Amino acid sequence: MNNQNIELSASFAESVTRARLKAEELAEVHAEAVEKLETIRDRISRIEAERAKLVSSRKPGEPVDDATAGKVYLLNQDIETLRPLLVEVSNEEAAVSANLAGAQGRLAAAEQNWTRHQNEVLLANLKQRVAQTEQLLFGILNDVAQVGAKLGKPHLVQSWSPSNDLKNLVSFGALPGRGFR
Repeated sequence: MNNQNIELSASFAESVTRARLKAEELAEVHAEAVEKLETIRDRISRIEAERAKLVSSRKPGEPVDDATAGKVYLLNQDIETLRPLLVEVSNEEAAVSANLAGAQGRLAAAEQNWTRHQNEVLLANLKQRVAQTEQLLFGILNDVAQVGAKLGKPHLVQSWSPSNDLKNLVSFGALPGRGFR
């Protein structure tokens, strides 16, 4: 009779740990990309607001003075410089977001594999315990048969039979009225 428990494999836990670390790393990178993207959007909005304020400050029909025109020109240049950067950072954020989604999917799969492995090991250990218990029961019934033979009752073992609950559990995988499988 084997009394050794079947052990959990560390590789499943290591897979979950690696997947979790990668997902956390990508989440940080994604957060940084989103922050960078929001900073650029905010900067463009502030520049556009400043430009609109300068343009709206002159009265209709009034010529634009050189200082205001120079400021508007510089603000337009800033916006034109930031727009390609906004597109680039937006593309980077989208790529990191896709990588993060993939990493989160791999983490979910690794966690599912780990849970399945735990359940498989638990089931194997329980089957082992059932086999050990069965061997123990055979030994007890053998002892009863030997004592019965000594007492002149050779059929004493036959007076015992498994309970209906045990029969139902073995035959159908459930105890009556308990509703589990």
